[in-house]
Amino acid sequence: MEDDSLDRALADIELLQAAYQDEVDFDAGGSSNDVPKFPLHATLRLDPTEGDDSMIVLEFVDGYPITSGVQIASYRSSNNKLRMDAATRALRQAADDCLADEMEGGFAC
Repeated sequence: MEDDSLDRALADIELLQAAYQDEVDFDAGGSSNDVPKFPLHATLRLDPTEGDDSMIVLEFVDGYPITSGVQIASYRSSNNKLRMDAATRALRQAADDCLADEMEGGFAC
């Protein structure tokens, strides 16, 4: 199952990076020999053009998206706590909805 799960997670992250080139950074997790392994992390920068270092780190683990959805590994808000609270709430809800439907959730989040 890990191979299929890993392929789906990598494809989801690739879509995120293609759509949001300046806002998404990817960490290949516990990779060895440049082969990505779980857990995978994608960092979403909320306002990179304004010098704001607010970010949310998404985590993808084995079982994604069938038994495990997108998770928030960490987040940081430098300017607006209310905006970050709203963003993390919306992200968690979207991730839960996608997991219930067993579909990729990175882009939906």
